[in-house]
Amino acid sequence: MSRSSGLHVRRTGILRAIYVGAVALVLTVALFGSVASVVRADTATVKGKVTYQQTTARSMLKMVNDFRTGDDAWIWNSTNTEKIYYTNLSTLTYDYNLEQVAMQRAMEIVLCWGHTRPDGSSCFTAIYEKTRSYAENIAINYSSVDDAFLQWLEEEEYYSGQGHRRNMLGSSYNAIGIAHVVVDGCHFYVQEFGSKNSGAAATSPVDKTAARELKIDTASLSLTTSLSKSSMTLEYGKSATRPTLNVSIRSSQTWGNGPGLPLDSSSVTSTWSSSASSVAKVSGTKIAAVGQGSAKITVKTTIGNSTSSSSFTVNVTTASLSSATVEAVAARTYTGSPIKPTVKVKCGDRDLVSGTDYTLAYANNTNVGTATITIKGKGNYTGTTKTTFTIKAPGVGTVSNPKAVSASYKSIKVSWDAVSGATGYQVWRSTASNGEYVCLGSVTTTSRESVALTTGTTYYYKVRAYKEVAGTRFFGKYSSVVSAAPKPSLPTSISVKAQSPVSAKITWSATSDVKYVQVWQTDKANAEQSDYKMVGSYSGSAKSCIVKYLTPNKTYYFKLRSYVVSDSGTKVFSAFTSVYSVKPTVTVGTPTGLKVTATTKDSISLEWNAVSGDNIRYEVYRMTSATATPGVMIKRTANTSKISYSLESGKTYYYRVRAYYFYTDEGGNTHRIFGAYTSVVSGKTK
Repeated sequence: MSRSSGLHVRRTGILRAIYVGAVALVLTVALFGSVASVVRADTATVKGKVTYQQTTARSMLKMVNDFRTGDDAWIWNSTNTEKIYYTNLSTLTYDYNLEQVAMQRAMEIVLCWGHTRPDGSSCFTAIYEKTRSYAENIAINYSSVDDAFLQWLEEEEYYSGQGHRRNMLGSSYNAIGIAHVVVDGCHFYVQEFGSKNSGAAATSPVDKTAARELKIDTASLSLTTSLSKSSMTLEYGKSATRPTLNVSIRSSQTWGNGPGLPLDSSSVTSTWSSSASSVAKVSGTKIAAVGQGSAKITVKTTIGNSTSSSSFTVNVTTASLSSATVEAVAARTYTGSPIKPTVKVKCGDRDLVSGTDYTLAYANNTNVGTATITIKGKGNYTGTTKTTFTIKAPGVGTVSNPKAVSASYKSIKVSWDAVSGATGYQVWRSTASNGEYVCLGSVTTTSRESVALTTGTTYYYKVRAYKEVAGTRFFGKYSSVVSAAPKPSLPTSISVKAQSPVSAKITWSATSDVKYVQVWQTDKANAEQSDYKMVGSYSGSAKSCIVKYLTPNKTYYFKLRSYVVSDSGTKVFSAFTSVYSVKPTVTVGTPTGLKVTATTKDSISLEWNAVSGDNIRYEVYRMTSATATPGVMIKRTANTSKISYSLESGKTYYYRVRAYYFYTDEGGNTHRIFGAYTSVVSGKTK
């Protein structure tokens, strides 16, 4: 590796106590015993603010590892008579906790050049997440990491001048953290070496200005402050953000030609004051102009026994209303009298007071149209500004939720929601949605019945509200159009009940305009209209009907509708009613008391008790054993006894009986619903 040119002034520092070999172990013990003893008594905690360039700092890792594993890994012996070459050195791993230590130290050496921290303690007291350094290299005033690294190589130095080189070749180190800081164009570099990598997770490099806390010795502190502005001019009533306070500190150990350490101003105690609080006041981060004239604003900053003051001048001038903002004046409703609303005027951050800061004059403020308000400055304000507001006719809301429903086969009821403040409503009708509408008149209620209509014809309606002021009607907008056709009323008081296991009785009530009623039936739940069939049409005055040929134990669904016959002979139907359901049921009992009453050599007589109910019959079964089910059905009978003939003499036979309900469907087919079997009985022929 080549040495850098002499164009750069080399100023480096090294902690001479940490080298390779047995000396390091001894000094380590001495180091731990001496850490706490050098801390100064008068310390303060502040936040330094520097610019980190950690991407470039991390690029030095490859340089160090190439050096450790390359052919130039040598040092002079202590007598400078022999070069000692290192072989098989492991590469250093990057420790992200150790990098945090290096970043802390890079900020600290801006204030205190050397291996002593700003509070007087050893550099090895800089610990992050229990991670600490065991050797430290520092450099200042090299414009690039390449130049700093080349100086740390110390190839042309003898043993006493190769401390940085020995640190980078230290065989007891396997981890490194590096930092690069820039302050006012001056570069600072730090290498921190560790004996074991902490295993901290990788982080993104910090390449920005950031603040970090540090403890400083206040005894040798030199404090400097400045402001970003020397003066400002404010209009009366306005405010502005106070100038930025810049704080920098130096100590007896700050490098002579180097910059001081900038501080985050929030980490120091600063007091702002005004020489004339009746002219300008400091409020938080703002300067408020409260009176005409000039004021000197001073900020006094203190750290320990060091104090620095900086000032700037505030000139407050008369405010012009030409730059004032006037809150919009809401529209007013015509009353027939002059309208004089108040206004809200704001100049800068200040709300102006009517009569104190301005006066008002009105024009064209009676009739419908645009009125003008002239605002004229007074006291601390000069000039004028204007605003306008609208005087509008009394407004009427739009009718909402209009509805039109058939009221009878010759009338329609139109209804709507009330409009707040409305005096009344007009209802308009047409026979076409976009046709010519005729006003049916005015009402003060929220419904109107349209009568003398043609059954089955669709009519269209729209409604508008009006408000009457001083004898004049002001109308709102028309509602949306709704339509309906006069239809007969629905049957009411509908009841559907099972009449028998195979029939149901439907009853209803009806008004005089219900001329006919249709009954529709399905056996599907939630059925479509196409699933229904009409099972009867009756006079509206019939009030009931019987639906036959139903299947027992099955649910049926019914709905009704009415109709009239128009003058042209067309049937006009109502809507369908709700759906009603019924489930005709039959339960067939089990015969009891089955027994053998007599036997012969070729017959066995049986008896049992009857099962209650209509249309009940019985089936008798014969079996060759008690378990040889189902057996042979030998008889269907309405009786409660049976003689089993043609049997073999001296043989045992087994019997059981079940009852059934029988019915005939609409096609004349007979169906049976069975009950349970009796227990098995036996008899033996003679």
